[in-house]
Amino acid sequence: KPGAKVGESGEAVVDPRYRGHHIFPKMKTYMTDHASSNGVIGVYGEAVTVHPYSQKGSLELGSTETGFLLGYSPGTVSFQNISENEKPRRQSIALMFTPILNSKNATIYLPEVYQEIIETIYNKIGYKRKFILENEDSKYKQKGKGHLSVSIRSDHNQGIITAHKYGENTLDEFRFHLKQLCLHRIDCIYADLPLNHKGTGYIASKLRELGFFYGYVIPEYSDSDILRLQYLNNVDIAKDDIKTASDFGEHLLETIFKDWSDVNR
Repeated sequence: KPGAKVGESGEAVVDPRYRGHHIFPKMKTYMTDHASSNGVIGVYGEAVTVHPYSQKGSLELGSTETGFLLGYSPGTVSFQNISENEKPRRQSIALMFTPILNSKNATIYLPEVYQEIIETIYNKIGYKRKFILENEDSKYKQKGKGHLSVSIRSDHNQGIITAHKYGENTLDEFRFHLKQLCLHRIDCIYADLPLNHKGTGYIASKLRELGFFYGYVIPEYSDSDILRLQYLNNVDIAKDDIKTASDFGEHLLETIFKDWSDVNR
């Protein structure tokens, strides 16, 4: 939206006749310079994981992995010179964040279970945060009505439940929307939680009991840093399908698969 502190980088397209001329790095550099001149403090984007090259290109230009969404895109997406043997399995993406300007110090409320990985991500990005840890046993005293919204991305068969404000019935509302999205056979369901709201660590911990697990973080996404949790509705995922481009990316992916296994157990 106008005035947003972070922007999204979409598809990068280069005429095949001009491959090898380093046009992608030039476009990426121009994009970050343009963002900086307009007060945008960071840019996030999605990198495919059927190969590591998109991730590698972003890393070379200063990006950091902040998460992976498993089975994010339909298996009908195809890539030239990439094996099609496992199609139509859904494909995963890496979330890459490029810091451009400094972010003001802020307090965020983390689920204790994700303390190590989220603190590491902020250290790599270079944004300072005060972390307050919460868990499923934290005292939760939100009163009144909360506010959740649900959006559907039909081309990817995804549903996003966004928390704008917590209330006394927020968890019941999450359960209701999750059930409805599952009944409508939505493959991938996401919960977007504002990290600067007290109670986010508690809500995230309780959502893990419903089967949600870590997805990614985006600093300053919508008047707050955002934690996205993910839920897979009978989606077939194979870790061997997912290629990473750095040791940290591999560690992050391992952390996410372990978290998925833990919540299923």
